[in-house]
Amino acid sequence: MSAQWSPTSGDELFAALPGEVLQISTQELMLFDPLSDERHPMTPDVLDALEACQAFAPLSRHRDAIIEKLPQLKDQAAAVDQILLALMQRGLLVSAAEVLKSYAASARPTMAVAPACLRLGGGHPAIVDERDLQTLRELNDLCGGLRVLIGSAVSEEQQTRWQRALADASIDADWWDGERQSQFLSQLASDDADTDALFALAGPDGAGSADARLTNLALLLSSGRRMVILDSDQLAPLRASPQVSAGFDLSPSAARVAWFDTDKAATLPAGSFAAALDWCGRSLGQLLRPGGPLGLGSGDLSGRAVAEMRRIPGDGHVDSLIFGTVGALDIDHNRWLYSLDAQSRDRLWLPEPAYMERRKGRHLIHGISRARLLSGTPMAPSIMAVSEATGFYNPLSDQPHAYFGAFGQLLDPNRRSLHMPWCLPRSDSAEPDRITKGILPFVPSFNRMLSDWAVGDTRRCQAASAIDRANWWSAQLSDLAAADPAHRRTRLNEFVARAQAQLVSRLQYQLETAQIPPKPWRDDVVAIVESNARAILSGETTGLAGYEGDQAPEERFSDELNQVAAWNPRWLQWLQRAVSTSE
Repeated sequence: MSAQWSPTSGDELFAALPGEVLQISTQELMLFDPLSDERHPMTPDVLDALEACQAFAPLSRHRDAIIEKLPQLKDQAAAVDQILLALMQRGLLVSAAEVLKSYAASARPTMAVAPACLRLGGGHPAIVDERDLQTLRELNDLCGGLRVLIGSAVSEEQQTRWQRALADASIDADWWDGERQSQFLSQLASDDADTDALFALAGPDGAGSADARLTNLALLLSSGRRMVILDSDQLAPLRASPQVSAGFDLSPSAARVAWFDTDKAATLPAGSFAAALDWCGRSLGQLLRPGGPLGLGSGDLSGRAVAEMRRIPGDGHVDSLIFGTVGALDIDHNRWLYSLDAQSRDRLWLPEPAYMERRKGRHLIHGISRARLLSGTPMAPSIMAVSEATGFYNPLSDQPHAYFGAFGQLLDPNRRSLHMPWCLPRSDSAEPDRITKGILPFVPSFNRMLSDWAVGDTRRCQAASAIDRANWWSAQLSDLAAADPAHRRTRLNEFVARAQAQLVSRLQYQLETAQIPPKPWRDDVVAIVESNARAILSGETTGLAGYEGDQAPEERFSDELNQVAAWNPRWLQWLQRAVSTSE
C-alpha cells in the first residue's frame, strides 16, 4: 500500500474484525477471533478505534466515526489515517470483497432429483381443476415422475376422482396407498421395536398428524435426493409476491408481511419451479457469490457488521426452500395478523370496513419481497434436499415442520432454509372461525417448545457427526422426561407463560406504534392482550396445545419426550437404509 494512501482515495467497504476481548493488563488487551483462532494484542485506544468501525463503510466514514468517538483526535486527521492503515495491515479491518470471496470458494455437487410427491389428505378438496393438472404435468416432467401419497382418511371416491383426472391428463402417477406404504417401511426396520417406531412416525396409521407422517414417508422415499412435495390444494401456478425484487435480503428481521389483494400476486415466468429446485442443495457460495442467482455485491454489505455476515456460514448450504401463500392463512386463528410490519398493518386496516372481512384470514398474500435465508423452517418447506442429516416432521402436535427445521439445524448447523418471494396457492374450504380462536389465550405446541429448545441449545452440542449430535439431543430430552413431575410441570408452565408474555409484548408494541388505528382493530388487539395477560396472571396452565383434558400433563409431556428421543437416532439410520431401498 502506498505511503500516500488516504481514506478519501476510494469507496471500498471495510468493517472491524469481531472477536472476544481479553484483558491482559490495564494497558494491554487481546482480541481473540474464535473463527480463525487469531490473536491480536492492542491498547484500549486501538480497541476504541476498532469499535467505531463495526459496520461496513468507506474508510473516510470510519475516519469520521473514530474522530467522533475520540474527540482528542479532532485535529489529527492524518494520525487517524495512519491508525486505519495500521488496522488494515494487521487484518483488523476486513474488506467486503474479502468476505464475499469466502462464499465464492464453496461449492457442492448437484444432488439427483426424486419423483415429486403429492400429499392427498382427507381434509383436502376432492375437486381437480385444469390448473392443478398443469402444475402436476410440470412437476412430473421436471422430477421424472409423480408419487401420490394417500392419507388414511382419503375416501375411495376422492382417490378414484384423482386417479381418473390424472389418467385423463396422461400423467402416469405412482400411487402409494396404505398397503404399499407399509410394505416399504417394513423393508427399513431392523427388528420389532424398530418397526413399531418407524410405523408410528411414518406409517399410514401411526401417531398424530397424517400429513406429517406422509411427509416423513416422502423424505424416506427421497433419501439422498432433492424432492418437491405439495398438498393437493397447493397446485395452482406459483405466483410472485407484490413488489418482488431481484437479489438477496441480508436483513435478519422476521417481521410478518402481508397484502390483501390477491390479484397483486404476479405470474412467474415458466421454469421458476425448475430454478427453485436447482437452488436446493446448493452451497451458499454458489447462490450468493457475485454473478450467482442471488449474487451479493460489496454494496449489499453496507451498514452491516462482520459478525452479521458470519451468521451466513461460508461453507453453508440451502437444504430447503419455503414459499409464501396466496389465499387463506394456513392456521386456525388470526393472531398472526396482529404481528405485521407497519406497512402490512396499514394495508390490513385500510379502508376500515374492509378490515372486518380481512381479519377472518382469507383472501390474502403472505410473502416477502426479496429472498432471504432462515435458520430452521418457520413455515413448511416445499422443496427439500434429503441428506443423511435431514430432520423429520414430528406428528405429535401441530407445527410439525418446526421440529423438522430445528432438529435438522442441530444435526448440521451450516444448513439454512431459503425463503423465496414466491407464493403457492392455498384454499380455505373449512373456513374456520379464526377470530374467536385468535382471542383465546395462546398456548404453544409441543413442537414449538422442542424447536425453541433445540435452536437455543445448538451451540452447546460439540459433536461432529450427525448421529452423535442426534444422540446428544435425545439425551437432553430423556433427561427432562426423567425429571421430577413437579419440575416437568414447572417447565411447562414457564414455557407457556413466556410464550404468552412474548405475544403480549409484541402486541403492546403494535398498540404503542400504531398511528390513529381504527377502533375495531384496536379493540381486537386489546382483547388478545387482555386474554393472554389474564392467563399469565392466573398461572393455571394445563400443558401445551392439545393437552386440554389431560389430568397429568407432565406425564404426557414425559411420554412424548421419550418418544421423540427414541425417534431421533433411529430416523438417521432409516434415512441411510432408505437410500438403496427407495431407488
